[in-house]
Amino acid sequence: SLKIALISSQSQIANAFSTPILDNEVVFYGGGCAMVDYFASKSWLKTLLYHEVAHSYQLGAQDNEVSKKLHSVFKNNFLPIFPVIPLPLFTYPNLYLPTFMLEGNAVLNESVYKNGGRLYSGRLKALFYSLIKHNLLSPTRLKNDHLMFPYTEEKYIAGGYFHHYLAMKYGIDYVNKFFKAHSKHYINPFLFNETFIRHFH
Repeated sequence: SLKIALISSQSQIANAFSTPILDNEVVFYGGGCAMVDYFASKSWLKTLLYHEVAHSYQLGAQDNEVSKKLHSVFKNNFLPIFPVIPLPLFTYPNLYLPTFMLEGNAVLNESVYKNGGRLYSGRLKALFYSLIKHNLLSPTRLKNDHLMFPYTEEKYIAGGYFHHYLAMKYGIDYVNKFFKAHSKHYINPFLFNETFIRHFH
């Protein structure tokens, strides 16, 4: 089951987070309700709800019996389980996907329900074009987190436009099924390229 919590508006944290670890929950911080311009949306709460529920799906997606069995036994334990044979088994392999895949897909999903979303932001589109103009969107940079401007915001924006491209080509349902496809890597969750090539041909 998914638990949803709305934290006091006295907090200045703008966004929310979703986690399957220990307990499957989504937490919203009330400080972001004044940021409708940044999110380019009519409703901050709806935008975050779409975004964070997308994360809940991504991280909890399971398309194989091993992951389902691991979850039924070990519940929301995200650490690799070492059985009798020294072979790690990951309950949540999607936790190890690159940030741009997780956040980009969530940005796509927040932007398709007629509520706006970051894909409709002129400021963020200008940032995206600036990154392209300065050759700052290489696969290596996208797949790895770094400490260069615009920091993790780049993963949301470049990832969002990348997922929008995939959705235009394959349809949003097929794009979202990528996370079920990757959940099969319960032994080695770092096989991102293999899953991507197999799923998107």
